[in-house]
Amino acid sequence: MAIDPMWRDVVLLLPCWGGDGAQQLVDYSGARLPVSLRGGAMVSVDGARSEAGALYLDGSGAYVTINDLSRRLAGVPAFTIEGWFFRASDNAGQDVLFGFHSSLGANRAVFDASKYFGDEAAATTSYPSAMPIGVWFHFAVVRRPSAWQVYLDGTRILDLAAAPNTLEVTDRFSVGQEWDGASPSDFWHGYVEDLRVTLGVRYEAGFEPPGRLLTLTDGGYRAEAYSEASEPINGSARRGDGTPADSVLVRDWISHEPVAIATPDAAGDWSVRLVPGQYDITYLATGCAPVCHGPYTVPASG
Repeated sequence: MAIDPMWRDVVLLLPCWGGDGAQQLVDYSGARLPVSLRGGAMVSVDGARSEAGALYLDGSGAYVTINDLSRRLAGVPAFTIEGWFFRASDNAGQDVLFGFHSSLGANRAVFDASKYFGDEAAATTSYPSAMPIGVWFHFAVVRRPSAWQVYLDGTRILDLAAAPNTLEVTDRFSVGQEWDGASPSDFWHGYVEDLRVTLGVRYEAGFEPPGRLLTLTDGGYRAEAYSEASEPINGSARRGDGTPADSVLVRDWISHEPVAIATPDAAGDWSVRLVPGQYDITYLATGCAPVCHGPYTVPASG
């Protein structure tokens, strides 16, 4: 997997992995923002793009809140929000992918299946057509200092002039619904994977949508992790019943950038090679919450 040149600017990374029915998601970015699943939102293997699972929202009350994201984005001149979405049914075009609201529920910037609406002068602006039903698609929003730009599968579909960023640290961010005052409404029915938020402009028109942002397969993210200067580290990752965990994710302790992924053998044993430094290690197992520990120090040899 290629290194993300904007990794240090990523403030939210939700692959939406988990066991079938799990009601917990982990932010794999360095920000480690708390994520709350509400109204029956859960991970589901059925309908996901891979066996690792996807976030499922039932369209009748399920949604996700990540309110601390506004603290990261308030006053930031440019940022990018993106993810993969599957729209299972139509809620009159009002089913919401994600959006920001004030602490009292007023619209800041909301993106539903057919339009943008927010607190700029052009309060409501429709896309050329609504989001497709029954297929996965990549949806990205780029906030520039004086514009909102919306992309569907890498093609720009909306370019809206806007005043500078109006988000405040007390604003709320949610996935799969919008607030009508104190009440959630306009729910998304379908799936979500690989939700990522990056400080700065990540995309221009005509880009190729990314694949999985993280993968549960053996391999390294950094070439130097497998260089001659690297050292092997070993461990054992098992579930409570003694069966092996699915994968072990190794990240840099300071930046939290993924460094390597290992797959335990039948006994749960795993091994990777790492250059000297400090790392955190996360065990991933279907049906279990991720288990993180560290820092683990790889000393310089000699």
